[in-house]
Amino acid sequence: MNKKNYSNIIWIRRFALGSLFFSLHFELFNPFGNDTNFIIIKVVIITYFISIIPNLRKYLSIKSWLYAIVPLSIYFIILTVVSYRNVSINSDIFFDFPLFLNIILLILILNHLSYDFVAINWALISFIIGGVTVSILYLLNFEVSFFMGRAMMFKDNQNITAIRLTFTILLMLYYIFIKKDFTGVKIFFFLTWPFVLIFLVATGSRVAVICLFLSMLSFFVLISSKDVIRRIGVLFIGFGLIIILIEYISQNLLIINRLMDSFINGDLSGRNFTWQVVFADFMRNPIIGSGLTGYYDNTALLFGYYTSPHNVIIETLSYTGILGTIFFVLFIYRITKHSVRYLKKDNGILPIVLLIPIYGLILSGQLFHPKVAWLILAIIIYATTENYYIKNAKIEKE
Repeated sequence: MNKKNYSNIIWIRRFALGSLFFSLHFELFNPFGNDTNFIIIKVVIITYFISIIPNLRKYLSIKSWLYAIVPLSIYFIILTVVSYRNVSINSDIFFDFPLFLNIILLILILNHLSYDFVAINWALISFIIGGVTVSILYLLNFEVSFFMGRAMMFKDNQNITAIRLTFTILLMLYYIFIKKDFTGVKIFFFLTWPFVLIFLVATGSRVAVICLFLSMLSFFVLISSKDVIRRIGVLFIGFGLIIILIEYISQNLLIINRLMDSFINGDLSGRNFTWQVVFADFMRNPIIGSGLTGYYDNTALLFGYYTSPHNVIIETLSYTGILGTIFFVLFIYRITKHSVRYLKKDNGILPIVLLIPIYGLILSGQLFHPKVAWLILAIIIYATTENYYIKNAKIEKE
């Protein structure tokens, strides 16, 4: 392959990766109506896979990411085996294809960034622009609907939508206050972040609002600068933005009432009852759980329909028992450990800040199927490798 062709492939891959991150905000968007199975993100993922094919073997390597991929893979194997063991007439889908696809995407993106570290800016900026775009479309009332007063677009889950927007705002802050250069991008992000906040709050997502507050607070407390005056200025602006956030949220009766119900009345939208029932089910098979198939049968029997526990730890306990949960927790622990180590060693705050909404999804949401979680995990895992920061420092100097 000559140099020109190879360069063209690199640019195609960057565009495909950027398109993938952009389309995360349109995960359920169907331009041809609900009667068809055509969803934009499917086309984007296929396009990205095609762009990787010339170097597929190289991009499926896990050598540099063994600490994270090994426990995750073991968890997935246990999940598949236990699910197959509990196949029934009512539930026979034992292979979790969406999770498998997310794991493959995680590995591909990690390797893509390791071979083309400039692509990380394509990914992150595209993701932010996607968040701004979907927020403007919300303000224009495009594909907007409401359920119990909570806004949604494309009939997507409000909590997942809001978590995507949380990541969008955090990455905006990263480019505005930490990244050098990108002057035009900084101005655009500073002017458009209120649009993203408006849509986020309109979803009525308690977990997203709490994660956004904690993440922003962590961002500005942990941010460092050798220039004392600049650090004071950043802290002043940062806490000003946090005050604006609190003030805006306090004027939204929907989110305030939901937060008050949670903190005063312990109202978790029925999650606490679901957790009790699912945990009781886990106690019947505490070592290896009942798998996807067994969980489906048990919840259908108990509730009359399939329902998510909205807590990933309880979910993994039910699926794979203590055995599988150990490996899943190890996966998250190792990512957290690497993030903390980087924070202490090199003052890199982005991985820690992005982990806060991930923990929000783990404790009160869904992690396995939403693609945004796995693409952000790819950024976190990659960003905690020394190789990235050496290269990034060189770019900043240049």
